[in-house]
Amino acid sequence: MTCSRYEELLSARIDGELTDTEASELQAHLGACATCRDRLDAMINQQRALSAYGAPGQPEGLRARITKRIGLKARVEREIRREAAPILGRFHFPCYPVAEKKTVESPLMGRLGRM
Repeated sequence: MTCSRYEELLSARIDGELTDTEASELQAHLGACATCRDRLDAMINQQRALSAYGAPGQPEGLRARITKRIGLKARVEREIRREAAPILGRFHFPCYPVAEKKTVESPLMGRLGRM
């Protein structure tokens, strides 16, 4: 019995991502294949062991340091803009129009509309 098709389904079962059809197909295969049953048991045990550790915590004060840096960066940017405004106001920066989107009339206008 070839199990290559079921290796992916075993992982999907652990993650709770099987469709009803896939779950039925896998269950039938597990009833006949001790190797895949053992693999599934090993995967379940591995998932339980990893779950026991939980998610790693963040270092103490990390959120406060990030928030402080974001605020500092915003203050610096505001100061730069405030100080640069009188200098930049002396120069004229011409605005160039961006190419406009053109509408092309199609010979098949009646059937297809505009392109």
